[in-house]
Amino acid sequence: MNPEKVVFGFFIVLSLTLNFGFFVGEIDDPVHHNVYELFAVHIVNIIATLLKFGDRSQLGAVLLS
Repeated sequence: MNPEKVVFGFFIVLSLTLNFGFFVGEIDDPVHHNVYELFAVHIVNIIATLLKFGDRSQLGAVLLS
């Protein structure tokens, strides 16, 4: 298996779970949304987006669009 695809898949799954974890909770209560989790979401999303640019598969193209 290609290690590049494993790293790409790891960051995609991590990005999806962090986004969902930050989103869950009451929308009008800021106590339910952690600032550090938002910072982690931004960093992981930037890394995942940069990895998407280097990926030449159908999945990378779909996720980037």
